[in-house]
Amino acid sequence: MKSKLVLPHSNASAISITISLGIIYFVWASTYVGIAFMVEEIPPHTGSGFRFVTAGLLISTLILITKGPKYLFVDKKQVR
Repeated sequence: MKSKLVLPHSNASAISITISLGIIYFVWASTYVGIAFMVEEIPPHTGSGFRFVTAGLLISTLILITKGPKYLFVDKKQVR
């Protein structure tokens, strides 16, 4: 028994796909530049701490904007 593979149809143009991949390439390449700077100039634990604090602030800001402040804190029900 053979089944037919059905792929979803996309309305994305080749230009939008190329631009999207270019943005991803640029963002990932910039992380290498940042890591190279961090390795040369900043102590390892300070650099790692800075990365985690920055990520936490960005994610918290995103949650505040999209869901509201209620979702940043833990309820008593969630703590055992």
